Amino acid sequence: MKVAFKSGIAALTYLSACAVAQASGPLSDQDLRSVQGQDGVTLMGDLHIKTDAFVYTDTDANGGSISFNGIAINGMFVRRYDILRGQPLNYVSDANTPGSFGNAVASSMQPYLGESGTVTASSQTAQQMNAAIAAGIYTGGDVVQIAFPNAGLSSDVMPSFKVQSITMGHSDNSFGSLSVDKIDFQGTKRWLWPH
Repeated sequence: MKVAFKSGIAALTYLSACAVAQASGPLSDQDLRSVQGQDGVTLMGDLHIKTDAFVYTDTDANGGSISFNGIAINGMFVRRYDILRGQPLNYVSDANTPGSFGNAVASSMQPYLGESGTVTASSQTAQQMNAAIAAGIYTGGDVVQIAFPNAGLSSDVMPSFKVQSITMGHSDNSFGSLSVDKIDFQGTKRWLWPH
């Protein structure tokens, strides 16, 4: 995920640079009338990440090594970046305010706790959110939501992770290969805020 996150930041930086490069001067009043605000950024990408090998070496006197060779991650993804409003630290009202960080967390948390609908003060969802606030995990303010929305992508284009061969020590003989196909990130959300 670290590589995917860095590629997302690089893409955002590139898009920002393109937007700045195309802005040749101030907008006229007429042009400003046609500007519409947007609530986030959506990126679509085609991953092609490759590395020759990942090698683990035991440095003991009798140690050996194992190599994972020909590692590749390939496939399509869609990712959204949205700013969610940070409400005052009232976990019940925040959990029930659409478009807020608390609502996004509550909506994601409820299925794991066997709950749905309006969050009440006695619900497990509210209790878990209150515990996070009491622990200082979230102290208020706006939050960046990084999500892989359900874009309806076919499983045929989902990312796949492959290892061409697995070898040990100084041998070219392989244990075989490893493949994790059709990794579906759709519906995954992450949140980011400063502290």
